[in-house]
Amino acid sequence: MDTNTCIFRGVKSIDKYISYLLDESKHKDQEIFHNDVISKTEYLFNVSNKWKSLQSSTKGHKPKPLSLVLSFPPNISKEDLLLRSFGILEKWIIKISQMENLNLTNDEIKSLVKQFPFVGHYKKSNPHIHFLVPKVFPIRTDESIDLKYINIYKFKYSNPLFQLSGWNLKDKINTEKNRLKQKSLKSSEVYLKDKLYDEIDRYRNLNNKLDKFIKLIEKDLERGHTQKAQKKIEKIIRRNR
Repeated sequence: MDTNTCIFRGVKSIDKYISYLLDESKHKDQEIFHNDVISKTEYLFNVSNKWKSLQSSTKGHKPKPLSLVLSFPPNISKEDLLLRSFGILEKWIIKISQMENLNLTNDEIKSLVKQFPFVGHYKKSNPHIHFLVPKVFPIRTDESIDLKYINIYKFKYSNPLFQLSGWNLKDKINTEKNRLKQKSLKSSEVYLKDKLYDEIDRYRNLNNKLDKFIKLIEKDLERGHTQKAQKKIEKIIRRNR
């Protein structure tokens, strides 16, 4: 990969995901490094639990962090991989802070980003780093710090991240088209189902009504009714822009 890429998505099981990232047998010829990823992930869950405990309603799930993968052109050094990754994250969270009036200073944002759990996989031909990014952020109000939930998966929040990372949407679309052409009809159907499952993961745990609707989509996918599922997902996307 000769360009930067940015993959931002939900994760079904954070435990399994971290175990996979740390598994040397699955990442041969790569140097694995991290920032005490397990304890920092536990901290994110603690913050999420605290936010949930302060809500008037007990319905719904606690917000789970999202997976963010940043990769860079070959031969970048491990040090530059880290510097550029944190630079992108800091600029992105500054934008979110401005959009949501979090009233955080640049130093506070820099400190916040340093706490995001990460696992890096360094190989000269494929240098990349996996972050877990929270949906609950600190917000400064009247000299005190509170917590605010932000669905950063929404386009208005994620698009600045893609732009900052240098992610090329046109190239990615063309790559996906070529992959589909090379697959048989059966393989393409499996691929589409996987993409639809990925899409509904973006909207899980937002509210009970939406979760019930997602269960209907999952039933459609289990029965092979991908077109029905796709139409329902498009309805969700339109309503949550």
